[in-house]
Amino acid sequence: MTEAATPYVAQAIASGSPQQVLDIIVPLAPGAAQQMLAVWERFYTEHGVEVLQKMLDRYARDAAAEDAHHLRAGKAAAEREKEELRLQHDQLLTEVAQMRAARDELSRKEILAREEADEEL
Repeated sequence: MTEAATPYVAQAIASGSPQQVLDIIVPLAPGAAQQMLAVWERFYTEHGVEVLQKMLDRYARDAAAEDAHHLRAGKAAAEREKEELRLQHDQLLTEVAQMRAARDELSRKEILAREEADEEL
């Protein structure tokens, strides 16, 4: 996004109004638009569009690194949750197996009790 915006930022700084520059900068650096405008104007005025491009590229790299960090953290959290759910699933399967075994044992005892009762008759 910043690479695509660089020509517009440079053109707005060179010939447009501060509001035009802010309109471009705010989506790139919300909350710091006035400071960014001053820095970008200074870099453009003193060094030209090449330095401004390098600076914007750095911001893009920093933003990408931050996004990657958040994605890695999110992935790690999802992996932990997946493992917790797997353990919970295994525990529930064990409980179901125990309940089935108890039910089968109870059924077996009831059948034996009925057979004994039938033999006594």
